[in-house]
Amino acid sequence: MVAFNVVAFVLIWVPLGAYLVAPDATRRTVAGANAWLGTHLMQIGIVVLAGVGVYEIVRGVIAL
Repeated sequence: MVAFNVVAFVLIWVPLGAYLVAPDATRRTVAGANAWLGTHLMQIGIVVLAGVGVYEIVRGVIAL
């Protein structure tokens, strides 16, 4: 529960703090990150789903 809340708040407070310190650099960085995610979203999804699939296969084989 604590780890979830830390991750949730870090994802909000770090960009906000960076924006307060350096607004222009934060805008450029966030725009670059959004562009990268937009072009690599399919690959990220494939890797995540393949990882979940391998995990489930291994878990099933171990349960035999």
